[in-house]
Amino acid sequence: MINLPIQTERLTIRKFTVDDLQPFLSFMLDGESTKFLAFSEEQKTEIGAIEVFNLVIQSYSSSVPIHSYAIEDQKSHQYIGSCGFADYDKGIVEIYFSINKEYCNQGFATEATKALINSLVNIPNLNEIRAYCHPDNLIAHSVAKKSGMLHRGLALHQHFGMKGELFTA
Repeated sequence: MINLPIQTERLTIRKFTVDDLQPFLSFMLDGESTKFLAFSEEQKTEIGAIEVFNLVIQSYSSSVPIHSYAIEDQKSHQYIGSCGFADYDKGIVEIYFSINKEYCNQGFATEATKALINSLVNIPNLNEIRAYCHPDNLIAHSVAKKSGMLHRGLALHQHFGMKGELFTA
């Protein structure tokens, strides 16, 4: 659906590799980092997070890949977060972004989100790119706005049944 890797000035967006497991676990096991995300409590355990990680990697070679990708710092070649997208409805995809806390407040989430949006906009029959953000996750709201998304207000997510602030591009 999109061509990987995606390169920005400072980042590479690419498929996860086994080398990303430990920093991914660091993120998933940090309650502060995941408090606004729609992961189950089980997925926020070491066993659950490893299962999620393995599912994503295994899906890359399937007919129905999970579009979840690692964000790598080009200088250090370190995993610093993840981003991706999923079908939401016909002609609509939902994107997400997350940055490990030691890399926050450096513009990485905005840079990765802009690059992801730019990679998605030319997909045939794609009419809308969405991001749902927890109402209290003001940092995510800021990233969405800085990435060029428009705030549409509080909306119900049709798959998760939760209300979130809707941003569109």
